Amino acid sequence: MSLINREALLAEYDKAHVGPPGGARKLMEDAPAVEAIRIEWIEKHLEWLDNCDNDFAQLAKVGIRAMVEIWKKEKT
Repeated sequence: MSLINREALLAEYDKAHVGPPGGARKLMEDAPAVEAIRIEWIEKHLEWLDNCDNDFAQLAKVGIRAMVEIWKKEKT
């Protein structure tokens, strides 16, 4: 899966497009989007969870680490 920065995409469109904005820009503005979190940010906060000593923290670490590994494999 590839993610794009919506603001950067619209800025490039606006820079290259001549004339008033058309339907393509509206489609880009209205397209479904997800919030992306950098893996580095997640890994940093996993270090914080390492210092927590409760069952929830342990369970959260297992799930989050599994997701990070999946994302890294998909990225390559």
